[in-house]
Amino acid sequence: PGLILGFLWAFFGYSIADGVTTDPIDAMKRSWALVSANVGPLLLLMLAAIGINVLGALLCLVGLLVSLPVTGVAYAYSWRLLTGGRIVPLG
Repeated sequence: PGLILGFLWAFFGYSIADGVTTDPIDAMKRSWALVSANVGPLLLLMLAAIGINVLGALLCLVGLLVSLPVTGVAYAYSWRLLTGGRIVPLG
């Protein structure tokens, strides 16, 4: 049950940090609705993030200095993409 709730509340912090809501319960509901509407792609993202972080941990934990920020940016990008937020181009 904890893994399922962790998956459904994966965007809880992004909802608060993006200024969408300041109420924790509302942020949980928003994350739940967003994830349950996009289970397939977000499940693949979560599995890829776990795989990348495991590989980072296998490199004597030094690889986590790269893998954790990369997966954090991937989650932030998916938050912005799924909520219709502004995504600034790199170039």
